[in-house]
Amino acid sequence: SDAAWDGPANEKRVKSGVEIVEGRRDFPGLLKGSRILITALGVTVYEAAYFRIPTMIICNYEKDREDGMRLERLGFCRLLGYFRDLSSHGIAHAVKDALSSTGHILKAAPRSVSPDGRGARRIERLLIRTHEEPSR
Repeated sequence: SDAAWDGPANEKRVKSGVEIVEGRRDFPGLLKGSRILITALGVTVYEAAYFRIPTMIICNYEKDREDGMRLERLGFCRLLGYFRDLSSHGIAHAVKDALSSTGHILKAAPRSVSPDGRGARRIERLLIRTHEEPSR
């Protein structure tokens, strides 16, 4: 599909090519096949960065704006704003603009700031090393 939205609805496909998803088991597979992702702040932003999927963020809480702006400055996403301030028309326009060849081209997170997918392995090694070290 053109876009995936990780939002509060049962999985369903909409005529426009947008797939609304909640609780999908093969979420990485969904991300890999998407041209753009709309989500709230959370781990999904980093998963999308790993797969280099252009991402738009909708804040669930007003306090999320600052974090969203920081991620936008780093190149992880485009911040759409606080959900109560947004309309479905405005979101649709932003997606259309991002996907159009003449509009604002939303780029995936630059490789320099994209997660490498090996963080869990590094944490595991650190925990094992810490556990194996004798107490001082």
